[in-house]
Amino acid sequence: MCEVLGHTRGQEVLSALGTYINKHFGSVGGFPPATAKNEFATLLPFSNPEEAGRILKDFAEDLQNEG
Repeated sequence: MCEVLGHTRGQEVLSALGTYINKHFGSVGGFPPATAKNEFATLLPFSNPEEAGRILKDFAEDLQNEG
């Protein structure tokens, strides 16, 4: 990404994505540790698999439509 957008813009995109992830998962007790420069993971310690699937589906739809 930085090769195309430049370092500063690439950092802005990653920061915005982290904020977006926090918006969706922070309210349900999740926290998004960065795992690599192009990957994110989030932990949902208070969700069962069905609820986590729903939360992830809602996140994906919102990111696709609004992100």
